Amino acid sequence: MSTKYKFRGSLTPAIPIGENAGIIIPSDWVTADISFLVSNDNSSYSSLYDEAGAEVVVKTVKSTAVSFGAKNAKLYPFGYMKIRSGSESTPVVQGVTAASKVYTIDTEKTLTINAVIKGSIGNEISFGFKTAEDDVLAVEVVDKVVTILFAKDTASNNTAAAIQALLQAETIADIDVSALTVTEDAGYIAARPTVIEDIAPKPLAGGVDVSPVELVFRN
Repeated sequence: MSTKYKFRGSLTPAIPIGENAGIIIPSDWVTADISFLVSNDNSSYSSLYDEAGAEVVVKTVKSTAVSFGAKNAKLYPFGYMKIRSGSESTPVVQGVTAASKVYTIDTEKTLTINAVIKGSIGNEISFGFKTAEDDVLAVEVVDKVVTILFAKDTASNNTAAAIQALLQAETIADIDVSALTVTEDAGYIAARPTVIEDIAPKPLAGGVDVSPVELVFRN
């Protein structure tokens, strides 16, 4: 039995555990070994360690088929697993391109937001724009929808760098935005906006995942 699974960031979705598993690694795999999270109830997951206190890790190479070997016995007591690209301390995002979008704020004034983190996970974030009730640049986050509130009087408060700093400090669901970038075009720099018409949230686009991995079980 074999099933293909896409990575979302550094993790696959939940996978029922069977005996004697192996994995087929795609050709566009971002270099990383794999580790595991396991669960008995498919709700609460924990990183898998062995009886000696070492994280259970399987070495991988792109375009190869890899047996889990003796690691199968460590997985089998549990009902479900998620495969992690990388380790607990150093997860590795699997993605080909990062999501981004150019937002037109006003006539000949644009901001470009780039998730930087590669893969379709970045496509899940939406950005909208409004004017704040005061002269303080701010951001509001509801799940994966972000509203950027421009300072209403002082244009120099609304620089791309200032917006970027606020966004990088935010928690946007489970998506890492600590490296996200915001850039402004020449028109925006020349006359940064303050009071604007509301711009409804629109998602980033163009984030592409690596090919799915194929997990093989023999019971």
